[in-house]
Amino acid sequence: MARANRFGFISTNNGVEGKIYNFEWFMGLALSQLRKSIRSLHDEIRKSGIQKVLEVSRKSEDPIGNKLSAFNLMVEVNGIKSSVESLYHGSKVFNENIKFEECNNMKPGDSRKYVHELIKKDSLILTGFEFNGLLFTLSTKSMCYDYIYILGLVQNKEVGDQLIKYDCFTDIVFNQNKSVACQARTCAMYKYLRENNLIDKYLNNPFEFEYLYRS
Repeated sequence: MARANRFGFISTNNGVEGKIYNFEWFMGLALSQLRKSIRSLHDEIRKSGIQKVLEVSRKSEDPIGNKLSAFNLMVEVNGIKSSVESLYHGSKVFNENIKFEECNNMKPGDSRKYVHELIKKDSLILTGFEFNGLLFTLSTKSMCYDYIYILGLVQNKEVGDQLIKYDCFTDIVFNQNKSVACQARTCAMYKYLRENNLIDKYLNNPFEFEYLYRS
Protein backbone atom coordinates (compact mmCIF):
# COMPACT_ATOMS: atom_id res chain seq x y z
CA MET A 1 0.00 0.00 0.00
CA ALA A 2 1.45 3.35 -1.05
CA ARG A 3 1.32 6.27 1.36
CA ALA A 4 1.70 10.00 0.78
CA ASN A 5 1.80 13.26 2.73
CA ARG A 6 -0.26 16.32 1.89
CA PHE A 7 -1.23 19.53 3.64
CA GLY A 8 -4.62 20.50 4.97
CA PHE A 9 -4.97 24.25 5.59
CA ILE A 10 -7.30 25.85 8.10
CA SER A 11 -8.10 29.42 9.14
CA THR A 12 -7.17 30.20 12.75
CA ASN A 13 -7.47 33.22 15.03
CA ASN A 14 -3.95 34.24 14.03
CA GLY A 15 -4.01 33.44 10.31
CA VAL A 16 -3.45 30.14 8.54
CA GLU A 17 -2.24 26.81 9.85
CA GLY A 18 -1.04 23.97 7.64
CA LYS A 19 -0.91 20.42 8.93
CA ILE A 20 0.55 17.45 7.09
CA TYR A 21 -1.58 14.32 6.85
CA ASN A 22 -0.38 10.85 5.89
CA PHE A 23 -2.87 8.86 3.84
CA GLU A 24 -3.26 6.02 1.37
CA TRP A 25 -2.16 7.06 -2.11
CA PHE A 26 -3.71 5.45 -5.18
CA MET A 27 -1.08 5.16 -7.88
CA GLY A 28 -1.58 6.84 -11.24
CA LEU A 29 -2.45 10.31 -12.47
CA ALA A 30 -5.83 9.41 -13.95
CA LEU A 31 -8.65 11.56 -12.55
CA SER A 32 -10.32 8.52 -11.01
CA GLN A 33 -7.13 7.63 -9.12
CA LEU A 34 -6.51 11.16 -7.93
CA ARG A 35 -10.06 11.39 -6.62
CA LYS A 36 -9.57 8.18 -4.68
CA SER A 37 -6.48 9.75 -3.13
CA ILE A 38 -8.45 12.92 -2.31
CA ARG A 39 -11.13 10.87 -0.54
CA SER A 40 -8.44 9.03 1.40
CA LEU A 41 -6.77 12.32 2.43
CA HIS A 42 -10.09 13.83 3.48
CA ASP A 43 -10.93 10.72 5.52
CA GLU A 44 -7.69 11.21 7.47
CA ILE A 45 -8.48 14.87 8.06
CA ARG A 46 -11.98 14.04 9.31
CA LYS A 47 -10.48 11.59 11.79
CA SER A 48 -8.84 14.62 13.41
CA GLY A 49 -12.28 16.16 14.01
CA ILE A 50 -12.48 18.49 10.99
CA GLN A 51 -15.55 17.55 8.98
CA LYS A 52 -16.01 20.16 6.25
CA VAL A 53 -13.06 19.60 3.91
CA LEU A 54 -12.77 20.97 0.37
CA GLU A 55 -10.38 19.93 -2.37
CA VAL A 56 -9.40 23.09 -4.25
CA SER A 57 -8.37 22.05 -7.74
CA ARG A 58 -9.69 20.87 -11.07
CA LYS A 59 -9.52 17.35 -9.60
CA SER A 60 -12.20 18.19 -7.02
CA GLU A 61 -15.49 16.32 -7.06
CA ASP A 62 -17.12 19.39 -5.51
CA PRO A 63 -18.14 22.00 -8.12
CA ILE A 64 -17.02 24.78 -5.76
CA GLY A 65 -13.56 23.26 -5.45
CA ASN A 66 -13.35 23.12 -9.23
CA LYS A 67 -14.43 26.75 -9.60
CA LEU A 68 -11.76 27.73 -7.07
CA SER A 69 -8.97 26.28 -9.17
CA ALA A 70 -6.50 29.01 -10.17
CA PHE A 71 -7.07 27.80 -13.74
CA ASN A 72 -10.80 28.58 -13.48
CA LEU A 73 -11.03 31.56 -11.11
CA MET A 74 -11.14 34.71 -13.22
CA VAL A 75 -9.90 38.20 -12.35
CA GLU A 76 -10.61 41.44 -14.19
CA VAL A 77 -7.84 44.04 -14.20
CA ASN A 78 -7.97 47.21 -16.29
CA GLY A 79 -10.80 45.83 -18.38
CA ILE A 80 -9.02 42.56 -19.14
CA LYS A 81 -10.31 39.31 -17.65
CA SER A 82 -7.95 36.41 -17.19
CA SER A 83 -7.33 33.45 -14.90
CA VAL A 84 -5.42 33.71 -11.63
CA GLU A 85 -2.88 31.27 -13.07
CA SER A 86 -2.16 33.35 -16.18
CA LEU A 87 -2.00 36.63 -14.28
CA TYR A 88 0.40 35.08 -11.79
CA HIS A 89 2.83 34.00 -14.51
CA GLY A 90 2.43 37.39 -16.18
CA SER A 91 3.39 39.08 -12.90
CA LYS A 92 6.79 37.40 -12.67
CA VAL A 93 9.88 39.60 -13.04
CA PHE A 94 13.22 38.09 -13.96
CA ASN A 95 16.81 39.34 -14.10
CA GLU A 96 17.32 42.45 -16.25
CA ASN A 97 13.67 43.32 -15.54
CA ILE A 98 12.40 40.74 -18.03
CA LYS A 99 8.63 40.21 -17.91
CA PHE A 100 6.20 38.13 -19.90
CA GLU A 101 3.00 40.14 -19.66
CA GLU A 102 1.72 38.36 -22.75
CA CYS A 103 0.90 35.51 -20.36
CA ASN A 104 -2.06 37.57 -19.14
CA ASN A 105 -3.88 36.83 -22.39
CA MET A 106 -3.01 33.13 -22.56
CA LYS A 107 -4.88 30.07 -21.41
CA PRO A 108 -3.65 29.08 -17.93
CA GLY A 109 -1.90 25.89 -18.99
CA ASP A 110 -0.23 27.66 -21.89
CA SER A 111 1.03 30.51 -19.69
CA ARG A 112 2.70 28.13 -17.26
CA LYS A 113 4.36 26.12 -20.04
CA TYR A 114 5.42 29.29 -21.87
CA VAL A 115 7.22 30.79 -18.86
CA HIS A 116 8.82 27.53 -17.76
CA GLU A 117 10.23 26.92 -21.24
CA LEU A 118 11.69 30.44 -21.43
CA ILE A 119 13.22 30.13 -17.96
CA LYS A 120 14.96 26.95 -19.04
CA LYS A 121 15.96 28.26 -22.46
CA ASP A 122 17.43 31.57 -21.30
CA SER A 123 18.51 30.55 -17.76
CA LEU A 124 16.34 33.26 -16.25
CA ILE A 125 16.36 34.02 -12.54
CA LEU A 126 13.18 35.12 -10.78
CA THR A 127 13.76 38.40 -8.92
CA GLY A 128 10.24 39.41 -7.87
CA PHE A 129 6.68 40.06 -8.99
CA GLU A 130 4.73 43.05 -10.26
CA PHE A 131 0.95 43.16 -10.43
CA ASN A 132 -1.30 46.15 -11.06
CA GLY A 133 1.33 48.62 -9.83
CA LEU A 134 2.31 46.59 -6.75
CA LEU A 135 5.85 45.25 -6.39
CA PHE A 136 6.39 42.02 -4.46
CA THR A 137 9.77 40.74 -3.33
CA LEU A 138 10.86 37.13 -2.99
CA SER A 139 10.81 37.29 0.82
CA THR A 140 7.23 36.02 0.74
CA LYS A 141 7.07 34.28 -2.61
CA SER A 142 3.36 33.51 -2.58
CA MET A 143 2.16 37.00 -1.60
CA CYS A 144 1.61 38.13 -5.20
CA TYR A 145 -0.22 34.90 -6.02
CA ASP A 146 -2.39 35.27 -2.91
CA TYR A 147 -3.20 38.87 -3.75
CA ILE A 148 -4.33 38.00 -7.29
CA TYR A 149 -6.33 35.03 -6.04
CA ILE A 150 -8.08 36.95 -3.26
CA LEU A 151 -8.90 39.75 -5.68
CA GLY A 152 -10.55 37.09 -7.82
CA LEU A 153 -12.60 35.88 -4.85
CA VAL A 154 -13.73 39.42 -4.11
CA GLN A 155 -14.82 39.83 -7.72
CA ASN A 156 -16.60 36.45 -7.63
CA LYS A 157 -18.38 36.85 -4.31
CA GLU A 158 -20.74 33.92 -4.79
CA VAL A 159 -17.77 31.56 -4.89
CA GLY A 160 -16.25 33.23 -1.83
CA ASP A 161 -19.57 32.84 -0.03
CA GLN A 162 -19.42 29.09 -0.62
CA LEU A 163 -15.74 28.84 0.32
CA ILE A 164 -16.19 30.10 3.88
CA LYS A 165 -18.63 27.27 4.64
CA TYR A 166 -15.65 24.88 4.70
CA ASP A 167 -13.14 24.44 7.52
CA CYS A 168 -10.16 22.83 5.78
CA PHE A 169 -8.73 23.11 2.28
CA THR A 170 -6.52 20.72 0.31
CA ASP A 171 -4.80 20.58 -3.08
CA ILE A 172 -3.88 17.01 -3.98
CA VAL A 173 -1.13 17.96 -6.45
CA PHE A 174 0.58 20.60 -4.27
CA ASN A 175 4.10 19.60 -3.32
CA GLN A 176 5.78 21.95 -0.86
CA ASN A 177 9.20 20.80 -2.08
CA LYS A 178 8.50 21.99 -5.63
CA SER A 179 6.00 24.85 -5.27
CA VAL A 180 5.48 27.86 -3.05
CA ALA A 181 2.03 29.15 -3.97
CA CYS A 182 -0.89 26.92 -3.00
CA GLN A 183 -4.52 27.69 -3.84
CA ALA A 184 -5.74 25.67 -0.85
CA ARG A 185 -3.67 27.79 1.53
CA THR A 186 -4.95 30.96 -0.12
CA CYS A 187 -8.53 29.82 0.46
CA ALA A 188 -7.81 29.44 4.19
CA MET A 189 -6.19 32.88 4.13
CA TYR A 190 -9.26 34.39 2.47
CA LYS A 191 -11.49 32.84 5.12
CA TYR A 192 -9.31 34.35 7.86
CA LEU A 193 -9.39 37.80 6.26
CA ARG A 194 -13.10 37.75 5.58
CA GLU A 195 -14.13 36.49 9.01
CA ASN A 196 -12.04 39.24 10.58
CA ASN A 197 -13.35 41.97 8.23
CA LEU A 198 -9.87 42.52 6.81
CA ILE A 199 -10.48 42.05 3.08
CA ASP A 200 -10.56 45.76 2.19
CA LYS A 201 -7.52 46.49 4.33
CA TYR A 202 -5.67 43.62 2.71
CA LEU A 203 -6.45 44.75 -0.84
CA ASN A 204 -5.37 48.30 0.00
CA ASN A 205 -2.06 47.21 1.50
CA PRO A 206 -1.20 43.50 1.41
CA PHE A 207 2.24 44.21 2.85
CA GLU A 208 0.68 44.82 6.27
CA PHE A 209 -0.09 41.11 6.34
CA GLU A 210 3.42 39.69 6.11
CA TYR A 211 2.81 38.08 9.49
CA LEU A 212 0.60 35.52 7.71
CA TYR A 213 3.72 34.08 6.08
CA ARG A 214 5.73 33.54 9.24
CA SER A 215 5.96 29.95 10.39
